[in-house]
Amino acid sequence: MQQSVVLIQASDGQGSGVVMERVNEQGRTRVFIWTANHVVENDNKVKIVKNIRTEGHRAGQAEFTAVVIGRDKARDVALLWLDAPAKYFRAAEFAPSAPIAVGTPLTHVGNVQGIAFEDSVSNGILSQVGLKPEGWPWEMTDQAALAAYFGSSGGPIFRTHNGDVVGLTCGGVVGPGFMNFVPVRVIEDFANGAVLHWAVRGDWCPGDGLLNGLANREVQVKTFSVN
Repeated sequence: MQQSVVLIQASDGQGSGVVMERVNEQGRTRVFIWTANHVVENDNKVKIVKNIRTEGHRAGQAEFTAVVIGRDKARDVALLWLDAPAKYFRAAEFAPSAPIAVGTPLTHVGNVQGIAFEDSVSNGILSQVGLKPEGWPWEMTDQAALAAYFGSSGGPIFRTHNGDVVGLTCGGVVGPGFMNFVPVRVIEDFANGAVLHWAVRGDWCPGDGLLNGLANREVQVKTFSVN
C-alpha cells in the first residue's frame, strides 16, 4: 500500500495522494494522483516526492512535477497528472462505489507531518457513513476510527483485506482516533460530471492533447464544480 502513496509539496503546505495509472490511445501509460483539494487549492502545479523502499526501508527518493487537471472545492477532491515513469509506482484502484459496512477493517497511509514521517500506516475500522456535521466545510463524508494527522490529508483509505481504495482523507472533527474521508461514491460523482470518469473506473485515459487542455483550463478556472 505504501508504494501507491506520494507526498505532495504545495506552496503553502504538504499532503498525501494516491497513484492511479491509465493507458492512452497510443498505448502509453500515464500516471495520475487523487488527493484532497485543500492540499493543492492554491496551486496549479506541485512537487511530488516518492520514497523508494526496499523491504519497507527507505532506499532513496524521486521528485516529479504534477499539474492539477480537475478539482472540486465542495467535495474536497482533486486530480493531478504526474510527469513521471510508471515504474516508480504501484498503482491503486478504487473500490466499488456502494457504501461499505460499518466495522469493515481499514488501513490509512499518509505523510504525517510531511517528510518527517512519510508513508505512515495506521489501521482501524469504518465507524459511520454519510456524515455532514454542522459547520463542516465540505459535502458528505464517511468516518473511520483510525489515526490521521497533519500531512495525511488526501491520503488513501484502503480496505485492509484487498487493498482497494474506499476514499481520501479530508480531516478530523471529533478529536484523535477518528477522521473523516471523502468516499468513492462522492469522488465518482464529481468525476462523472467533470468528464474525468476514466480516472475512477477502467484502464483507459485520454491522449496528452486533451490532458494538456484540462491543465490549461485549470489555469484559467481554478475551481469547477458540477454542483
